[in-house]
Amino acid sequence: ADSRALARGQLRLGSFIALAVAVTPAAVKRFNRAHPQMHVSCTTAQSRQIVELIASRFADLGIVDPVAVTSAVRVERRWQFRCVCAIPAGHELAACEAISESQLAGTSVIALEREFLSRYPPGAKLYEALASQLRIQVHQSIAACALVAEGVGLAIIDPFTAMHCAPRGIVVRPLTVTIPFELCIVSSPEAPLSVAAQEFLTIFDEEMDEVRHASDYIEQCQ
Repeated sequence: ADSRALARGQLRLGSFIALAVAVTPAAVKRFNRAHPQMHVSCTTAQSRQIVELIASRFADLGIVDPVAVTSAVRVERRWQFRCVCAIPAGHELAACEAISESQLAGTSVIALEREFLSRYPPGAKLYEALASQLRIQVHQSIAACALVAEGVGLAIIDPFTAMHCAPRGIVVRPLTVTIPFELCIVSSPEAPLSVAAQEFLTIFDEEMDEVRHASDYIEQCQ
């Protein structure tokens, strides 16, 4: 019965952009190979929009920033990783093993929204220390990476976007300070998970484990 349901069913996913470009594509590929007859849709949007889709049952699973989570959804998985520093290839700091606040002083830093760094004290402290250097602001880590690749400056970003963009002209280094980047997977509490959603969660867990072990800079917070 489960195999017949998978063959004729659908899986509706939603993700914020950081995970839409990393981990999720590999998980979708594996799921699709296992169930080529199943229709899979993937919506990329802001986390709050994804939460609304889940709450309205227009999507089965949503990969989001926990800040957007409300009582209208159920949290299935939650992770916390360390943010990293994206550096232009050839920049003097690219030779360093890790980047400290003092090393960032005097450099051009591309800022994400203040909330990205400031929700935890170490990030808020760093944001204040760098405030005078934050002359360019973007709303997504992937846009920050594009500017870093052009040599515009450095950026403190999530490790998954960094992993995706590393082959595109940037160098990624850990920070000496721990600035958490959180993500979670949510579903609707109004209905049990479908067989397809359960299987995708298992695949996603496996892909996340693989990425953590394969990457030098995707590190979970202790």
